[in-house]
Amino acid sequence: MPATVLALDFHVDRATGSDSFTALQAQNPEQPWATIGHALRSVQNSGGPHTIHVAAGLYLESLESAYAGITLQGASGAILEAPADSAGLYVEHEDFTLDGLEIRGGRHGLRADTANGLIIRNCIIRDAAKNGIHITNSQNVRVENTEAHNNGSRGILIERSAPSYVRNNLVTENQEWGIEVDGGDSEIFPPGTNHLASFNTVIQNGVLATHGGLRFENATGEIRNNILASNAGRAIKVDTAPTFIHHNLIWAQSLTIDFDTDQEPLIWNLIEADPLFAGNGDYRVAANSPAIDAGDAEVSVADINGSIRTDLAPDTGLADLGRHVEAS
Repeated sequence: MPATVLALDFHVDRATGSDSFTALQAQNPEQPWATIGHALRSVQNSGGPHTIHVAAGLYLESLESAYAGITLQGASGAILEAPADSAGLYVEHEDFTLDGLEIRGGRHGLRADTANGLIIRNCIIRDAAKNGIHITNSQNVRVENTEAHNNGSRGILIERSAPSYVRNNLVTENQEWGIEVDGGDSEIFPPGTNHLASFNTVIQNGVLATHGGLRFENATGEIRNNILASNAGRAIKVDTAPTFIHHNLIWAQSLTIDFDTDQEPLIWNLIEADPLFAGNGDYRVAANSPAIDAGDAEVSVADINGSIRTDLAPDTGLADLGRHVEAS
């Protein structure tokens, strides 16, 4: 008979915690550890899956997690500020979830390698010197309900990692590409397949005409239900077929969709119109936006995880384009 594996909850609070507490004590919210790094090291040999709850506060740390079955759960206001010469968080194992944490600075915000089953959700990743999120050599990775802002290279970069799902994210003001999926050198690796980029709002990325909003390189899959606006150069660039690009809104772009001559994607339901954002950095769309009810009918009821989507205005119930937020 297999041994019973207990799922445990541990707590971190820089204001009230102490790293002198034992793992048993740190399961009590009244006796939290003080640092996230100590928490990750302390649970490494305790089985799993485990959840580390991080209280609000500023944590000046660079983290590494090399143990499977960990969820790092940040409370509202939990911020990890990384040193300039290292990643805020480095993950090198399977089944890790980062949920609700803000990561600022660092060489990369989050760097992951051989991290099968990685989930990044409800996070803010900003101001990294290079990529906000950089994932390599992993399978079945998900980046969802996350914001990536003002990073020195890409907001989200996924390399040699399939399948990947990049959904419902807000990606703005990154220096190269907002979102890039790279299947790898086609002479070494076969093109990556089964990539999905959907319901993202991708705004003002790139500083050169060779950069832009969303790129699939040596990667095939589906780009649907996104809003891309005011990115440098291209809104979307693809170089490998078959890629399906449909139900997207593109606005204020010098080039909408760029593709290699012999690798033309299938494109339909493309809207070229002002998305009518709320303004002042608020990228929700107005009730009269052309993005309302313009989504693919096949995903209007639930997304790939079965989560019900909520429109921003009383309407037909079809999905809106771009990032979805709960109706207020």
